Amino acid sequence: MDLYYFSFDGVVLPLEPRSDDDVCMFPGGSCGPLQVRNGEGELKTIEEMIIDNECKALLETPLMLDLIDCKGRNFASEMYRTRVAKFTLMLAAVFVASVIDNGMGSYIAEAVAIAAWALNVQVGLEASRSSSGLSLAERLGQLTALEALDAFHLFAVPSLAAFRIAASAGMSAQLPGVAFGVGLLQVTLSLRLLSYLSFSRALGPLLVTVISMGYDALRFSALLGVLFLGYANGFYTLIHYGMPEAELAALDFDFSYTGILTEMAIWLCGQAGLDVLEGLNGETQFGVEILFWTFLASSYFVLLNLLIAIFNSTYERIISNSISEWLYIKLRTMLKFEADFQREGVQKYYMELAKRNDQRNVIQDAPKA
Repeated sequence: MDLYYFSFDGVVLPLEPRSDDDVCMFPGGSCGPLQVRNGEGELKTIEEMIIDNECKALLETPLMLDLIDCKGRNFASEMYRTRVAKFTLMLAAVFVASVIDNGMGSYIAEAVAIAAWALNVQVGLEASRSSSGLSLAERLGQLTALEALDAFHLFAVPSLAAFRIAASAGMSAQLPGVAFGVGLLQVTLSLRLLSYLSFSRALGPLLVTVISMGYDALRFSALLGVLFLGYANGFYTLIHYGMPEAELAALDFDFSYTGILTEMAIWLCGQAGLDVLEGLNGETQFGVEILFWTFLASSYFVLLNLLIAIFNSTYERIISNSISEWLYIKLRTMLKFEADFQREGVQKYYMELAKRNDQRNVIQDAPKA
């Protein structure tokens, strides 16, 4: 293990009071890390400026690695496990409440789901402390995708529970769309749990790599989508122009626009077949066959294989930056955990930094790229 000389002066130390009426008597009191003014004249900590300016390369320096590790030991890991446990309880309770039959068991399951929801409301209130001094417009402007997803869950879980209880008691009929909302909620809850798991070192860099490759695939998919819609329009117009609607209706194949899109999607999944040609007249059949083979040649054999080749090179590029990207996400989450400066674990973190300041130390668990 490498030995480093750590000085936290000018980065976190000296601690400063958080308000004009507060006197920072460390330990205790509302003490926070050192603040400096950014280019807009706003007071920010060094860590907040790293996040705001996305200086991700700095996070792999020994000093920042040590700070992140120290946060985890003193308060972040415990808070992370608590939040994951509360969220997992809500996910499981909502699932059970959604599938259980009507009766006393349904009421019990809904009660557990509401109790788990209340625990996550408490988590949301704690997370909002860091933006307590902002206006509603500023809060909405700083809202991240995950925070918006949390807000959706805090609204959807009690709403669906209310619909479920009312239907079980015979007070109202099952409203249209509620069943789809229940299914969609299970998917969004699982995705949010996956984002929580990204905090861990075992899954975090891997998840960052998958998401980054997904962004590259999304841009590439736009090209494939234009080609896909172009050929769908070609199939639809050729078939409906070349044959009367009455003859098409008598055939077994669905020649509607959605039916053609579905069949083309099946072709791209590797299940290409010529069922679409059955029953068509000679001229129309010939034109559809030409479009069929050119579509497979341009989309399946060229674009999809090109996408696989791009993935091979993109993976090497992204995996080299996955650690710094993961540390960026982790530090941003930890700063939200650190918003309550009077929390016992946060105070222990500051005390450890003051004790270890201007001393040599080793990084026990530095991540390796």
